[in-house]
Amino acid sequence: MLEQIECADVVVLNQCDRADPAGEAVWRAEALVTGLNERAEIVRTEHGQLAVEFLTGRIRFEAAATLGSAQWVRELNRVAREPSGLAFRPKAGLQPSRHESKYGITSFVYQARQGFDSGRLRALFTSGLPGVLRGKGFFWTTETPDEMGFVSLAGGVVRWETLSVWWAARIAAGRATLEDRPPSVVANWVEPHGDRRQEIVLLGVGLDKVALAAALEHCLVV
Repeated sequence: MLEQIECADVVVLNQCDRADPAGEAVWRAEALVTGLNERAEIVRTEHGQLAVEFLTGRIRFEAAATLGSAQWVRELNRVAREPSGLAFRPKAGLQPSRHESKYGITSFVYQARQGFDSGRLRALFTSGLPGVLRGKGFFWTTETPDEMGFVSLAGGVVRWETLSVWWAARIAAGRATLEDRPPSVVANWVEPHGDRRQEIVLLGVGLDKVALAAALEHCLVV
């Protein structure tokens, strides 16, 4: 459901008539959706009724905008444009949005260059990260340093994947040279680990960013 919200052009909140009279639950649901996908158009309905004019004759889908609307994608793109050595990147200098100020929905990107210990990292994610609703990002471990890992957290469900091989591993194996690196890889190249890095976006309610960053730091092999 979270992945559908992240790539949605429209999100329909149904049965709003059954929510609390003050509407706090509906406002909070809207804030959560906005925290995951600011681009989505949100509409409230009762008994599943929605005017046909709302659905027809309107073009909403734009491939680039729709696929890039997820908050975790925007956060990683921002990090790519603004490289930093910070362990985590709060949205400094920006006025908090309504969903941030009223409901405490925030996000940050954890960054590091050292490798993770695979066992400690998996134990951390499976044990539950307080306040975290959504997490996604790239990582590498010292046990499998050639592999570009990808982790996806939604509620209590964690999915681990291997996306590719780091350019540093290709070069070390003789399958590529430094001159072959595309500009995006060169921009993220830091010796001695090359393009290997940890970039994980965490979104949630009332996040203790310092504590979460410290927990991730504990998973590093230094």
